[in-house]
Amino acid sequence: MKSLQLAYYSFVKVLILTLSVSISANAETLTRQSEGLIQEIDIANQTITISAYKYNLSPNTSILTESGSKSYLGNLNEGDKVRIKYESKNRTVNDITVLPIDRKINLK
Repeated sequence: MKSLQLAYYSFVKVLILTLSVSISANAETLTRQSEGLIQEIDIANQTITISAYKYNLSPNTSILTESGSKSYLGNLNEGDKVRIKYESKNRTVNDITVLPIDRKINLK
């Protein structure tokens, strides 16, 4: 009975460790959001600087106006207010939404 109980505790311990490793691996690639002003767009190096933070652009980054219509990278200008969704691990931008300039930036 004691060996069965010990085997059960060992199994639970391995299960908990496996779960915690899985959670920490997934936490590295979380999708995050940010809002700010575009300071620089470097098309050659596929980077964009928004409020002093540099992000990578991928070839399939979608760019939308706030109304939801599609746009493209050439329509973005320095000083545009945007909301981005990006992967936390390598700071690659997935979505860029252009916001109206009179809208307050959400700093959460």
